[in-house]
Amino acid sequence: MVFVSVNGQFDVTDELMRLAGQDPYRFAKAQFLAGTRDLRVRLAARAHAEDVRRSIANLPARLAVVACDDQRSVAERRAILEALRAD
Repeated sequence: MVFVSVNGQFDVTDELMRLAGQDPYRFAKAQFLAGTRDLRVRLAARAHAEDVRRSIANLPARLAVVACDDQRSVAERRAILEALRAD
């Protein structure tokens, strides 16, 4: 049953399903996600590769900041560099 209001359509069945804790559009969402999976994987891989490139480009400056931080002891700087290396 669909009612038309001033703001658009209102589907009673959808609202009843939501009240029961169900998603009336779960099948459509699952189809969309399945249909766009390859594209989303490619976009994620591209974003990850860009993150890695950016991190590699910023690494020398980041290491220099840590190594030259006179407010920390040599042991603290070494521990930070070791932690970064492990990461």
